[in-house]
Amino acid sequence: MLANQIKAKWISRYDYKAGWSFNEHYHSYFQIIYIISGSGSFYYKNIKKEAVSDKLFLIAPGESHKLIADQQITLKTLDIKFDINTTQFSDRLKKAAGEYSGLNQIKNLLEVIWNEGRKKQAFYQEINSSILLQILLKILRKFSLENSSKNIKSGSWDLEKNIENQVCKSFINYVEDNFKKDLFLKDIASELGYNQSYICQCFKECYDLTPMNFLYKFRIKKSAELLKKTDKSLAEIARETGFKTVHHFNRTFNKYQGKPPGEFRKEYLLAVRKDIYLADDFVNKDRLQK
Repeated sequence: MLANQIKAKWISRYDYKAGWSFNEHYHSYFQIIYIISGSGSFYYKNIKKEAVSDKLFLIAPGESHKLIADQQITLKTLDIKFDINTTQFSDRLKKAAGEYSGLNQIKNLLEVIWNEGRKKQAFYQEINSSILLQILLKILRKFSLENSSKNIKSGSWDLEKNIENQVCKSFINYVEDNFKKDLFLKDIASELGYNQSYICQCFKECYDLTPMNFLYKFRIKKSAELLKKTDKSLAEIARETGFKTVHHFNRTFNKYQGKPPGEFRKEYLLAVRKDIYLADDFVNKDRLQK
C-alpha cells in the first residue's frame, strides 16, 4: 500500500515576523510549505517566486530554497517534512516539485495532520500517512492537468465537492456571497426561486444536512479562520460572520467545534512556532535568521 511508503516526519505552523527569513539550505527529504496569509519571497533553485496567500511550494530533496517575509506584514505558513520510500513515486514527485495555487483544500488536510501530531492519539502516524498521500495525489493531479493544458476548477469549501445538484450549488453560492447578512431559509428560497422543502430535500440527499446546518458550518469555518489569522475581538468576528450577538456566536461555535472560540484561539496560538515531531528519529536543523 502506497501510504505505508510515506512517512511524515515533522510539521509546524510558523509566523514569520516582517523581515524574517530562514537561511538558504537543502535537505534529504521532501517538504511542503503552504502560505496561509501574508506575503514574501520564496527562492527555489535560486529562482525567486512570489509567496502569497494560498500558494503552495513542493520542495524536492537536495534542492536549495529559502523564504523571506516582506518588511511590512507577518507571513503565516504551514510546513511539513516527509520521506517517500518508493523510488517510482518519489521520482514522480521530484518532477512535480515547484509552486502551486488553487489547492486551498490542502490547508485543511495539513491542519488535520498538525492536530494529529499535537495530540498523538492511537494510530496518528498511520492517519497522517494516509492524509499526506491525499495531499500528494492532489498535487500530482494538478501537475498533470496543468501540463495537459487543462483547467482545474477548485471548490471553495469542503462540502462543495462533486456537486451535481444545481439547487445545492445555487444555495452554497448564495451563502458564500451573503453569509455576513441576517439570513433565513424562506428568504434564500425566494431569492433563488425554489421551494423551501425542495431545498431541504436536496441537502438531505447530497450531504445529510439541513441547509441552515450548512450555513452555520460555513460561518463557523470563516470565524475559525479569523480567530487564527487576526487579532480581532470575538464581538468583531461575530459581526463579520453573521452572528447577531457574541452569546449566539459562542454557543454555536462551541456546538460545532467542541470548545468556545476564546479557548480555540488560545490553543491555536500556543501551538504556533512549536515544532511537532511526527517521527521519533527526526531532528529539525533548519534555523531562522533575523
